[in-house]
Amino acid sequence: MTINSVAQKAGLAPQSIQQFINGNPSVEKLFLLADAIGCDVRKLFFSPDDVAEKNASLPSVHYCPHCGTKFQILENS
Repeated sequence: MTINSVAQKAGLAPQSIQQFINGNPSVEKLFLLADAIGCDVRKLFFSPDDVAEKNASLPSVHYCPHCGTKFQILENS
């Protein structure tokens, strides 16, 4: 994907995407970027093997799309 296509899908300026690559984006912007490219936000930080390992060891773990807080959905017992 090009920077322009990612920016368009995320609703951001192409310059913002370039700044993310070279800088320190906010959690909110990281979630927009991950959603635009169709991946879990963790994939922006870890290799595919790391993500698979973390997914296997953390059942039902989710991240808030607004603040990045990790939470787990528990079944009623």
